[in-house]
Amino acid sequence: MEGWRFESRAGEFVPNFDKLVELFGETEVPVADCSKKNFNSHEKIKMKFKDFVKYWKSKINGDNEERSLYLKDWHCRREFPSYDIYTTPPYFTSDWLNELFDKVVVSFSEDDYRFVYMGPTGTWTPFHADVYRSYSWSANICGRKKWVMFPPSEEEKLKDINGHLPFDIRDIISDDVIKPTHIEVEQEAGEIMFVPSGWHHQVYNMEDTISINHNWFNGCCINLVWRFLQSELRLVEREIDDCRASMDEEEWTNHCQVLMLCNTGINYQRFHSLLEHIIKTRCDVIMRGVTSQPKTKRDKRKVDYDIRTFRPNSFYRGAISSLTVPCSKGRI
Repeated sequence: MEGWRFESRAGEFVPNFDKLVELFGETEVPVADCSKKNFNSHEKIKMKFKDFVKYWKSKINGDNEERSLYLKDWHCRREFPSYDIYTTPPYFTSDWLNELFDKVVVSFSEDDYRFVYMGPTGTWTPFHADVYRSYSWSANICGRKKWVMFPPSEEEKLKDINGHLPFDIRDIISDDVIKPTHIEVEQEAGEIMFVPSGWHHQVYNMEDTISINHNWFNGCCINLVWRFLQSELRLVEREIDDCRASMDEEEWTNHCQVLMLCNTGINYQRFHSLLEHIIKTRCDVIMRGVTSQPKTKRDKRKVDYDIRTFRPNSFYRGAISSLTVPCSKGRI
């Protein structure tokens, strides 16, 4: 993380408020109020960055403000592409999800999956698993976080009688009857946390904290992403099963895919477009060949792995027949 510009005072690992306001003061940013619940997340507002910093500094100075504001899910890199904030660590550069945004800018991809989070002591993120069951990484520029993480399927022990997961796990994980398997990690400034696919987690800021976060997936976890999308479609089909008799097969397929897109943020056709882009770009690299430069050799190894992901008997063979559904043009 040496040389990253976002943005703490040199050697102190505390927020450099003056520099941040100079850079982003008039920018409107998304802010969650951790003291207010709105369905399965915190209540969201928009405010100018300089006003958020003013609030944050007042909290540091002991103001008894009831709100607990947390700047989160800010697409800073997308909004300020000319400001070289940071370089993605090499372990995480095989990133199919954000590649689509960077290289194609397809009409349906308004957002990338790279975020900045900033918040005072006590702000937190509710219990969840990451979007599309992607991987994620989170780098602490300054401050300290506590992560409470549950391996896949352990979250089932936390569901209520209606099958709903908890919003806040703090009172539940100490229950002597439930006893879910979990790990707790304290992440210091300068450290990067990797979250595997499908691990539910809840995160707390134990100090004033700034972090950079990416969601991403690639050939190593694409089968888990595909499995998740299949389960999301089944949920949609179950929910509206009473309508099925009134539609023909194409109408039913289109309708379920539209609802899946609204609910999940992606559907089969868009997933297929992403995979199609990955295959095309990797084949283009193979056709062009590779130079003797070390970086290019590393890239070539990544390309070889990606190509193997799509070979027969891989996940793709089973996925492709489901993805090529009859969809009316312009509908999905």
